[in-house]
Amino acid sequence: MIFISGGDVEEGMEVLEERGMMPLFRELHRAGKPFFGLSAGSIMLAREWIVWDDPDDDSTSSAFPCMGFAPILCDTHAENEGWEELRALLLISPEGTIGYGIPTGAGLCVRPGGELEALGTPVSCFAKIDRMVKRRPDLMPDAP
Repeated sequence: MIFISGGDVEEGMEVLEERGMMPLFRELHRAGKPFFGLSAGSIMLAREWIVWDDPDDDSTSSAFPCMGFAPILCDTHAENEGWEELRALLLISPEGTIGYGIPTGAGLCVRPGGELEALGTPVSCFAKIDRMVKRRPDLMPDAP
């Protein structure tokens, strides 16, 4: 299993690219090696993340690519901020895009076929509908 640690998503992706790790990671992913991310590492495994040229101006936001091994958008442990960054990412995403907020103490398993499983506690779900971000039913963990 390959572990991707937390920290800063943008910096983490830059380090992986600068160090030439992405070709190896892509090869391992294609071969079926499981990847596990913690905090920012989880976001790095997803399709993309958001950055602002000016943090005080939402019109300067843009998305940058992440590993894309998990064909989703997600954020981690931002429940106390109302998933602000995930919501901002969804606003600049195509209509119908879904995003997942993985709260503290929870996990989200993305299986090879794209099937999702909440682990521990419910995972928040949002979708861009009619140019707005709307709350969807939480992804619930399977009962034991």
